[in-house]
Amino acid sequence: MPQVTVSISDEGTPLHKFIRQHPTFKHLVPSRSQAHLAFKQNQIVVNGSGNPPEGLRLKEGDIVFLDRQEAQPIQTKQISLVVSYRMDPWIVLWKASGLSMDGRSDVFANCVRALLNLTKMYRLLLCFRWIKLCLG
Repeated sequence: MPQVTVSISDEGTPLHKFIRQHPTFKHLVPSRSQAHLAFKQNQIVVNGSGNPPEGLRLKEGDIVFLDRQEAQPIQTKQISLVVSYRMDPWIVLWKASGLSMDGRSDVFANCVRALLNLTKMYRLLLCFRWIKLCLG
């Protein structure tokens, strides 16, 4: 796990900013949310003491240790969709059970658009196990 000694040029930098910007840590903590998560999971140690505050101002000579492994790439999986009916403005699909469809984020609708090479914007509607995409 990476460990860095704070230099004079980094003195006074808040810890949360330091771990996001330092070349040793930034690939492990690429965003604010990841930095916050590392703090919540007690993965950051400063001078041997765990659970430091996020806004801790670093001093020259402080030793910052990050107990975090490099993020693994997201595993994608093949999804199967059966087009049961297609006549503009309707598309009726049969989806596999267990395939999540969060209507607020339109993730599933965007996947369907990409899989079917749709150029028009379709709205996603769910009716029991059938999915209807209709023009909005």
